[in-house]
Amino acid sequence: MRNILAGTIIVFLSIAGCQASQQATQYEKRIGDIDFDPKSDDKNFELCYPNTIQQYFAFTSDKCFTDYKPYIDSVFFASYRSIPLKESGLIRIRFVVNCKGQTDRFRLLAMNMRYEPMRFNKRITSQLLSIIKSIKVWQVQMVNGQPVDYYQYLIFKIRNGQLIEILP
Repeated sequence: MRNILAGTIIVFLSIAGCQASQQATQYEKRIGDIDFDPKSDDKNFELCYPNTIQQYFAFTSDKCFTDYKPYIDSVFFASYRSIPLKESGLIRIRFVVNCKGQTDRFRLLAMNMRYEPMRFNKRITSQLLSIIKSIKVWQVQMVNGQPVDYYQYLIFKIRNGQLIEILP
């Protein structure tokens, strides 16, 4: 009887271990990672460290982006052409910058002023994507003296089709 009970426990633990192993592989990436999508991403875009793309909050220096922000503002406010539509809200474009300052894997999220998901007219979103992609070299970020791949985002505040502000 003891052997049957011991055998049953071993089989049960083996099955539970296999299920835990399958769950672990399902959640091995971090929240917010942008995986390569062959339908929209450049297959020639290369990451220097594909398994370690730094999040924007990994950089502790407050000068990481603030020195670069006036340049970003000048590019967008000089290039964006207002679209006379009654569409207002926030458009976040998130993307990856590799260790050479090159970009790809652009993802867009839009919401109205009540933070509810919405779709902006393509003339607005396509224009913002086109401008952001026109910036060929982004600031290279360093960790321990080494250039790294990292996620970057910009949030565009739009009021009645006009670009009002760029965050952060």
